[in-house]
Amino acid sequence: AICTPRRCLYPLVNEAFLTLEESISARPSDVDVIYTNGYGFPDWRGGPMFWAETEVGLPELLATIRRYQKLHPNVPHWRPSQLLVNLAESNEPLSAWEAHLPGRGGLPGRSKL
Repeated sequence: AICTPRRCLYPLVNEAFLTLEESISARPSDVDVIYTNGYGFPDWRGGPMFWAETEVGLPELLATIRRYQKLHPNVPHWRPSQLLVNLAESNEPLSAWEAHLPGRGGLPGRSKL
């Protein structure tokens, strides 16, 4: 199978949203720095989080992930992050991510940071 940007990078970005939800990553820019400096993501694209917001758009990212989830319901990396869902459905920028963390009005059922 051919690895298209959607099939390869969208799960990567979704996983990055999960690391923000779970406080593994402190902020989206940290994910971008790790991927551009450590894994060879093209720095001219700004990192995967910046790329997802500026070149793809969070609503489009979520819509595509949901399409793949319907096609492959038992594949965990196609289950969208709740943080991504919240931002995309409210059409908020990635910079608003902290407002959707536990204890700050978002992600019910999660522990407080």
